[in-house]
Amino acid sequence: MYLLSSLSDTAATSGDAPAIDEAAHWETCPGHAVCVVSAPWWKRENGELIRVRAYCVGWQAQGHFVRFARSSSGTTSGPKSEEATAERRRVVANNKASDAAQVVRRRFVSDLLQRTQLPADAIEYAALMIARFPQFVNDYTGRDILKEIFPTAVRQVEKVEQPGKVEATRALLAIGLQIGEHGLPRDFWRSPTKEYGGQKARGIRYLEQLRQWGYTLADVETEWLKGKGKTK
Repeated sequence: MYLLSSLSDTAATSGDAPAIDEAAHWETCPGHAVCVVSAPWWKRENGELIRVRAYCVGWQAQGHFVRFARSSSGTTSGPKSEEATAERRRVVANNKASDAAQVVRRRFVSDLLQRTQLPADAIEYAALMIARFPQFVNDYTGRDILKEIFPTAVRQVEKVEQPGKVEATRALLAIGLQIGEHGLPRDFWRSPTKEYGGQKARGIRYLEQLRQWGYTLADVETEWLKGKGKTK
């Protein structure tokens, strides 16, 4: 792992190569990482007590160079620029495809939750997801997802004193879908589509279930389920 400000996409021998743009690196490089440092005894000029620093993990494999190292030292070497460029393009393309798929997928899920008649196996799916992945029921990211796919305005179960079976099922289904959506972050396509401890990963089970309920998978989702979207 190397400090991003000390890296460049251009080889140089005297430190005159331009530093990598942090925002662009976050968007395109799979090695992007940040470190948050908190020190009560240290204070920045703006009064903050923390500092966030950007790094690159596996910077040589990502095609970067050390700005202040001599090329003869060997520390500036990386893969061929053509390979690095091709990999960057692949990352950008897949991330854009993932973003587009998320919009369509969440719209499908939101519409599904507002149907008068829910899928026959809705409660079974919800119970399975909640039982196997309880740690994702009420975490910060999960709550944000739930607000998007199941807005408070449409939660009938919260509006009646004695909610019927359908509305109770709807609420549980929303949680089960939220858990599945939680398992598909922007870069989900990088992770191998394997089972863990005898249970399917959240995202895999979720996409398979949505497909059974009529959702048309995006290409990036289809390729991932086939196992072709994983990294080397």
